[in-house]
Amino acid sequence: MQTLDIALLQPNTIWHDPQANQELIAKHLHQLQKSVQLIVLPETWATGFTMTPEQVAEAPDGPSVFWMQEQAKAHKAAVCGSLAIADKGQFYNRFFFVHPDGRVDTYDKYHP
Repeated sequence: MQTLDIALLQPNTIWHDPQANQELIAKHLHQLQKSVQLIVLPETWATGFTMTPEQVAEAPDGPSVFWMQEQAKAHKAAVCGSLAIADKGQFYNRFFFVHPDGRVDTYDKYHP
């Protein structure tokens, strides 16, 4: 039987401040065991869950996605979590699954 080592992170999000949240989460990631294969970040981890996405939404290839790719490569682990994204004039709560090699898969959260 194989095991999957997962790190679930739930820090106190710093409201509407992606840079500060990246720094905060990086401190937590620095403490991880080398065996972790999957790092799960909170929903809208970079900004907090906002009702004003136009103030904080990033492009699909923006700095928070790039940061996730850097972390996935550095930790040799998949990193996932959602971000407020502006894409083609629409706003999305987009889930990103970043593979250790930097590939990205996404899913847009929809409400019926």
